[in-house]
Amino acid sequence: KWIYAELIEAKSKIEKNLEDYRFDEAAKNAYQFAWHSYCDWYLELSKTILFSDNEEAKFEVKKASEKLNSMGLSASVIDARFAKPLDEKLIISAAKNHEVIITIEEGSFGGFGSSVLSLLSNNALLDNGLKIRNLILPDKFISHASPEEMYVEAKLVSEDIVEKVLGILKIQSPDLKVVNPK
Repeated sequence: KWIYAELIEAKSKIEKNLEDYRFDEAAKNAYQFAWHSYCDWYLELSKTILFSDNEEAKFEVKKASEKLNSMGLSASVIDARFAKPLDEKLIISAAKNHEVIITIEEGSFGGFGSSVLSLLSNNALLDNGLKIRNLILPDKFISHASPEEMYVEAKLVSEDIVEKVLGILKIQSPDLKVVNPK
């Protein structure tokens, strides 16, 4: 609904600009919609991949999101792509529209999740009950293992992510009705 409203507003501005022979303004409004509303916001919020170059990590997060959605819980997964600079608009928007935020990264303390937490704190977005958790690799030596084995040990696999979300929301798994069983 939001993107459709943005499109209608952009369309009316562009039509008005064209009627007034303000082609430069029409082009500017088309550009604003295409890049700032559609690409920067709508496409970013529609992505279903994790901040990671590791395909296994992306798969686990996507699987957790699908499981939560099948339980009737709406789960958005946002691709941060780059830890720095933070996409502050995207993160703030997500914080305003979600009850829980979980960052998942392959690093340890002091990384992306800490930066997100600092941003939200500095913008007073933690003052009204937003719940945030940072899932990271433990700050300890993990003996040589495959990435999959390290994710299991660090509890970064889909089952653990789902349990973390349910725990934050104080929901016990049996209390949920599966909406679309697969």
